Amino acid sequence: MDTLAGLLSGLAAEHGARVALVEGDRALTFDELVAAAAALAGDLAGWGVSRGDVVALWLPNVLEYLVAEFALGALGAAALGINTRYGEHELAHLVERARPVGVVVPHRFLDIDFVGKLPRFGAWVGVVGAPEGADLSGFDVGGGVHRLPDPTACDPAPLPRAGGQRTRSRTSPRRVRPAPPSSPGTRRRPSSSTR
Repeated sequence: MDTLAGLLSGLAAEHGARVALVEGDRALTFDELVAAAAALAGDLAGWGVSRGDVVALWLPNVLEYLVAEFALGALGAAALGINTRYGEHELAHLVERARPVGVVVPHRFLDIDFVGKLPRFGAWVGVVGAPEGADLSGFDVGGGVHRLPDPTACDPAPLPRAGGQRTRSRTSPRRVRPAPPSSPGTRRRPSSSTR
């Protein structure tokens, strides 16, 4: 696995319908993550993103961040992660150095004015989490505005599964609670009934 796309394909082949990512009440299985990344890669390519391009991801910890990372990796483009707490000066420096062709921002997050901080540098802006029908024209910094799809709305049906199984329903996301890690060199004490 030399690429992010190869890594994700391998994980999907091994874990398919198991939950890969959870954010609040939203979740994606490995198959759904593959489908969402492929759909976004198609959108990004349509917006002009190609091998060697840089796209800035100025997002909090949301599903769309990782979907975008995998989509960009599949295109051979680079993701430039930007801390949501950065101000205009830090952002201007990153934009000047990296020259991204686009920047992905949340529709709303902690009352931060993302668009107000963006330099007018002609890149397109992708907006995550905008309600249907929301006016996104205010997000345009010179290169147009695009609404990023909700990754949980991608239909994993095009991805064949062994035995023809479909993944879980959207109405009942599963939660995976991993067991707490044990420290190296420690053992669990047997219960009183086994002593």
